[in-house]
Amino acid sequence: MAYHALIDQYAHQYILLDGETNVEKTLIAVRILDIVRREYKSRFLARKDSSWEVIDDVEAQRKASQELRNAARAKKPGCGPSM
Repeated sequence: MAYHALIDQYAHQYILLDGETNVEKTLIAVRILDIVRREYKSRFLARKDSSWEVIDDVEAQRKASQELRNAARAKKPGCGPSM
């Protein structure tokens, strides 16, 4: 899935911004949304009741930011699964 590949691709950049302002991190999420919409002609959906509905930009950015946090957490040394 292209969205998850983009999240994975930008997770390292997101990690490097640790301690920086949230504005920088938000811009990464917005960049991902732009790419998904422009290059893949895709929309962002959420389950509402028994159907799927297109979500607005604010909700899509919130979801992308959460995915970036999760990916960054998984990539940080000492934060991944232990072996």
